[in-house]
Amino acid sequence: MRDSAFTRSYAKPDHEEKPCKAFCPLKPSNNARSLGKKRSLELLLTGKLIDAKEAERIGLVNKVVPPEELDKAALELAEELASKSPIALQMGQTSFLCYVRYGIY
Repeated sequence: MRDSAFTRSYAKPDHEEKPCKAFCPLKPSNNARSLGKKRSLELLLTGKLIDAKEAERIGLVNKVVPPEELDKAALELAEELASKSPIALQMGQTSFLCYVRYGIY
C-alpha cells in the first residue's frame, strides 16, 4: 500500500541513534499532505535530518521498527490488508484521498 510508510531505527546497543534523512524533497506535495505545509516547507528548505522516532512522531512514517523486523512488519500489514474486502479497501482509500485532495476533513 503506497500510502503507508515504515522506517527502521538505526539504534544499536551502546550507540546513539543515527539520524536518517526521512524526508524526500523530490515529492514535497506528498509530504505537505502528510505533515502540513509549514513543517514540510521547513524540512524542504533546511534539509534538516530527522531520526526515525521524530519521523514517526510527526506522522511522516506509520511505524518505526528495528532493522531486522522491517520486512516482518511490512508483511504483517500486507497480510492484514489482504484479509479485507478488496472492494471495501478501494472504496475507503478512494474516499479518503478525495477528502484529502479537496481539503475536506
